[in-house]
Amino acid sequence: MAVPLAVWVAVAVVVVTSSLGVAGTPLDDYVNAPDPTYHWTLNGSFRSDLGFRAYNIDLTSQTWLTPQDVDRPVWRHWLTVCVPDFVDPSRATNAFLYIDGGDTTDPAPTSVDLVAEVVCVSSRTISAALLQIPDEPLVFNHDGVRRTEDALIAYGWAHFLKNDSNNPLWLARLPMTKAVVKAMDTIQAFAKTLPNVPLIKNFVIAGASKRGWTTWTTGAVDKRVVAMVPMVMPILNIVPNMNHHYQAYGGWSFALDDYLKQGIMAYLNDPVFLKMAAVNDPWSYRDRLTMPKLIMCAAGDEFFLPDSPQFFINELPGEKYLTVIPDAEHSLATAYIDVAETITTFYQLIITNHKRPTYSYQLIKSNTTASIVVTVDIDDPPKYVTMWYAYTLSSTLRDFRLVKCGQLPECLQPVIWWFTEVPESSTPGVYVAKLDAPTSGWAGFLVELTYQYDEFADKRVFRVTTEVNIVPDVMPFPPCGNHCQ
Repeated sequence: MAVPLAVWVAVAVVVVTSSLGVAGTPLDDYVNAPDPTYHWTLNGSFRSDLGFRAYNIDLTSQTWLTPQDVDRPVWRHWLTVCVPDFVDPSRATNAFLYIDGGDTTDPAPTSVDLVAEVVCVSSRTISAALLQIPDEPLVFNHDGVRRTEDALIAYGWAHFLKNDSNNPLWLARLPMTKAVVKAMDTIQAFAKTLPNVPLIKNFVIAGASKRGWTTWTTGAVDKRVVAMVPMVMPILNIVPNMNHHYQAYGGWSFALDDYLKQGIMAYLNDPVFLKMAAVNDPWSYRDRLTMPKLIMCAAGDEFFLPDSPQFFINELPGEKYLTVIPDAEHSLATAYIDVAETITTFYQLIITNHKRPTYSYQLIKSNTTASIVVTVDIDDPPKYVTMWYAYTLSSTLRDFRLVKCGQLPECLQPVIWWFTEVPESSTPGVYVAKLDAPTSGWAGFLVELTYQYDEFADKRVFRVTTEVNIVPDVMPFPPCGNHCQ
């Protein structure tokens, strides 16, 4: 009887990791397993008046599962590489990679993703956009249902939780992460074909939503990632984080419907959920996430609460920055240009080894008047210190979402964030923001620090924030316990 390729790969990984004395996780094992499917070909290029040429690479990253499990086990992606007309030799060993989505039938791109383009032009280094993460749509088990995005991911979660908790291959985070790793391999190989470009050694990666989750896990498994920007995915330490979500709403946001349809929440507080989290929750890899991290969140996110970072940020090692964006929902559509600028500044600070902001803050919780105390470096102060604050429109739900159901525009919920300057206190370098509890509902507030770098040719601005403090410090609903679904 012929032995399936996947079995030989699994055996090879075990042998290799054992010989190296490395105890690989299922994520490590899957990402590092050789896959003869991997290859790439150049599929044309296009020129931009902004001073770069972009190259479209047709990338086949891997084979995931089998034809019996899924209709298209071979994953293909567009990888668009932006090469400036002048690559700065002092920075040329660095590259930026933005992870994005897309349909498998999408034609070759005719433009570069905005974030990757801004980074490419401003930094004069190679940047790239990887599309089709995940590769979709997919049909599982010949059921005829074309699944994309969260529906695709939730299906694999359900398979793991209900059917086979000893088979983590069904967790889509594994192939999504491997695709990014193979994209970095490809960028390095392609750059070798370009004149006057040295070997790329380091990557800064970014992505939003499920691509933000993949940003976390890629950084956990690949040491070429020297800094990262996970966006709108403050989901580390997922079990307490999602229990907190339930207590805010007394249920689940409409944005999680794909997971509810698969019955996922029935397992939230079951040991098997922790078994799954050990594979795909970035919290499980936090000891590896020592590189600089810019964690970007939306204050009006329909998936996650504005105070979600409280469950992980203090336990993350190494250099870290938080940027909570007021008046933005999960897509960041209202703030995308500012997001691109902030990421570009972070990238330039990293690749030039420029001094980066140092500050600390303390959230003082209260049911009456809450406060945030921020301490900055008096030798490197921010240009502006601002408090942003908002009030829930509901008196019964701790709900700061900008969108509260799936129908627009009737589901818009105008939770508006206002701002005011925070003066320096009598102690140099210390700023104190305070907010009283409203007569009904809840108020949330944060402190934003704006740093300006005039020494860069394009005078970069970098905005970071504290966590969101919410007053009164009470949850409207009890824990869901064993009845979360």
